[in-house]
Amino acid sequence: MGILVECPVCKIRSGLKRKICKCGNKVQKADSKNYWIEYYLNGKRTRERIGRSKQAAENRFREIQT
Repeated sequence: MGILVECPVCKIRSGLKRKICKCGNKVQKADSKNYWIEYYLNGKRTRERIGRSKQAAENRFREIQT
């Protein structure tokens, strides 16, 4: 469960703490990165694309947790 960042070059999703993607792109500095949230619903893992706003991703994740 958590917030993921999608690399704009290779589209791989990874955690917020990862600064450089597996493809070598600097994800933290990229402008066009997308945020996803990942959570479990009825025993199944669910991912939801939020968009380019980290604040919106954090708010939606908090909403899901309650």
